[in-house]
Amino acid sequence: MAVKNKNYIFLFVFFVIFFTACNQQNISSNAPKINSSETINVKELTGKEEIDKKNDSTKTNEQISPYKLVGETYTNNKININYPQINNLSDLEKEKKLNAIIKSEALKALSIYDNDSSVDIDYSVTFTNLKYLSIQYIGSVVVEEGAYPSGIFYTTNIDIHNEKRLTLKDIVAIDDNFIKTLISGRYKPYDSELNVEKESKEELAAFTTKELVNHFIKSDDISDENELSLYSYFTKDSLGISFGLPHALGDHAEYEVKYKDINLQNRSNKIFWNDVTKE
Repeated sequence: MAVKNKNYIFLFVFFVIFFTACNQQNISSNAPKINSSETINVKELTGKEEIDKKNDSTKTNEQISPYKLVGETYTNNKININYPQINNLSDLEKEKKLNAIIKSEALKALSIYDNDSSVDIDYSVTFTNLKYLSIQYIGSVVVEEGAYPSGIFYTTNIDIHNEKRLTLKDIVAIDDNFIKTLISGRYKPYDSELNVEKESKEELAAFTTKELVNHFIKSDDISDENELSLYSYFTKDSLGISFGLPHALGDHAEYEVKYKDINLQNRSNKIFWNDVTKE
C-alpha cells in the first residue's frame, strides 16, 4: 500500500512540473523578440514635443526641435535686453556659433541708443524646428530728455543647419509681384486696443512699388540703410513683415502672408520653401 501511495505522489509531481514548463514556453513564445543587433533609442522630449505627446496629435514642422531655448538678459545701466540661447544641441560647436549670432543680433539695438537711454526689450519665438528659428524683439525706448517712450520692433531669423542669419532677400525674390502680395496680407495688431490697419496701409501707399522694392531689399538690418525699419519673421504657416510707423500710429505695424499665398516665382530659396511648406 505504501508503494502504491508513493507512485501516486510521483505521478502528481511529474504532471505539475510538465504543465508548468508548458505554460512558461507559451508565455516566452508570445513575448516580443529583440535581436542582439537591435538598439532601443530613448529620446528626451523638448517642451514642444512633450505638448505633442500629451495631445497625441500629428506634429507640425514647428513642433519638433532637437534643442531647448533658455532666456538670457543683457543689462547695462538702464538697458535691459532679453534674448534666447540654444541649449542641449548635440553639436556643441554649432550651438556656440549659433548662440553668438543670436546674441550679436539681439544686441544690435545698442548701436542706435546710448547708455543714458532707458531700453527694455523682450523676445518671443514665433517659429522653431529642426532647421529654422525665428525670433521677435519688441519693447520700448526712452531717450535722454525724451517726452515719451517709443516702441521698438526687430527680428532675427536663423538657419540652424547652415549656421547663419536669414534675411528677407535670402528667401524671396523681392519684386512688384511680392509687394502686391504683401500689401494684401493680414494685419496683426501687437496690442488688442490698437488697430491702425487703414493708416498703416496709407503709409505704404505713399511709396511707389519700385521704392518699396528698394526698401524691402534692405530689410532685416538695424542700420540707417533700413529707413522703413523693415523686418521679417516666420510662423508655422505665414511669412510676417514689420515696418515702422509714426509714433502716433504705434511706431510699427505687422502683416502676415500665408505661405500658400506667396507665388512660386517669388520663392527663390527652394530649400527653405520646401522645408516650411512640408506637410
